[in-house]
Amino acid sequence: MFRFNRKPKISLKYEGETERGVRFKAIEIRQGRAELRNVDIDIQSVPGGEYFTQESLLDNMKEWRFNGVPLIYVNAHYCETTRAMLMAGHGKRELDRYFSNINHGFAWENAIDALRPLLELFEDGLWWIEEGKGIPTDGEDAFFWDVGDRPRTYAATGSYFYKSDGIDYSSSHPMRYLYPSEFSSHYDESRVDHYIAHYQKHGIMPAVLTLQLPGSMSLILDGHHKACACALLGIEVPLIEISNKQIVTQYNSNLQLIWIGGKWHTIMGEIRQKRPVKKPRIKGISFLESSHAKKDWNDYAHAVWDYPTHEHLLLKDYLGNPQINVAYIEAALYSGNSDALQYLVTELPEFDEYFEFLRRVICLNKDDFILKKMALERLISSQSDETEAFLIECLVELEPHSGVRELILSYWTGDQI
Repeated sequence: MFRFNRKPKISLKYEGETERGVRFKAIEIRQGRAELRNVDIDIQSVPGGEYFTQESLLDNMKEWRFNGVPLIYVNAHYCETTRAMLMAGHGKRELDRYFSNINHGFAWENAIDALRPLLELFEDGLWWIEEGKGIPTDGEDAFFWDVGDRPRTYAATGSYFYKSDGIDYSSSHPMRYLYPSEFSSHYDESRVDHYIAHYQKHGIMPAVLTLQLPGSMSLILDGHHKACACALLGIEVPLIEISNKQIVTQYNSNLQLIWIGGKWHTIMGEIRQKRPVKKPRIKGISFLESSHAKKDWNDYAHAVWDYPTHEHLLLKDYLGNPQINVAYIEAALYSGNSDALQYLVTELPEFDEYFEFLRRVICLNKDDFILKKMALERLISSQSDETEAFLIECLVELEPHSGVRELILSYWTGDQI
């Protein structure tokens, strides 16, 4: 029986900006080749699969693969606040030929044409292309390429949900953390030097192409060396991110909806969902290379120390809710937790009780000179009409021989604190 080889069709459905001001394009793919796809797999057949079963109760095991070669294993959970477990795949050298247009004169205006060779590899459905910013770490303290050959959970794959006193709030932030799809043996220092020189000459870094993973984690499809260059330069990583968007069919109607910019939008023209074909669960493939963990990443380990962690950014978003930050502040003051208080002193935006908070930190019955000095510097730098009154209150409340008193008196003497 003769079979026609139909060419994939890609059409633009929406373009614009999200509520965070991020540019996006919503596209429909029809007759996609489904060579790059997310599939269910048998957890027992994954290399190191015994670690998934030992360390996690999750059972939604999936794998992004291209032509049968795994890019990444993901053991996620239906609850978005639960961290997912990740393990690196074999690399993506076969995909490299689809990225030539990304590295030569890519512009947002021609994003679909530039990405077309890659987009044709995906399955049918609604896909999302958006600009973004990334951080070259794993969301904690490690360089993004410094991964081992065993699965583990990552903080950046989950969010934070706060529920107390009638407040329901889920923290989020726009930054993406990165996960590699190449083995570290493919690292090429000359490529990193090339991108550093490009940035120093032109003041711009070419975008890194990523695939969205759970939470705030993204898989690098192309641009590992660009992300390395960003880490050594201490800058954020410019991203072009691809993700699959869920389509919702409105109850008792044929309208199809997607969530854009904080509200539901009706899709113009019906989107064909994936064909309901039963697919066998695909078994994992044994490793083709030895390990991700052999390279020494010491230079990069030091370079990424100054980037914010996922928890840091979630906390910053969380404290942006006026009802929540009061509760958190009281809890931090009550416990006297130095890390939490130092974060609040340095990052908390000014609010109605801001100076009172700083005064309470300075007067804490706690021997933490560094913390109190930070609070005092923040209070003095605010140059408010209330500054002197709060400093006098601190002098009255502090013990006579407290070292912080000398710092406070420097406000009037002009000495360097």
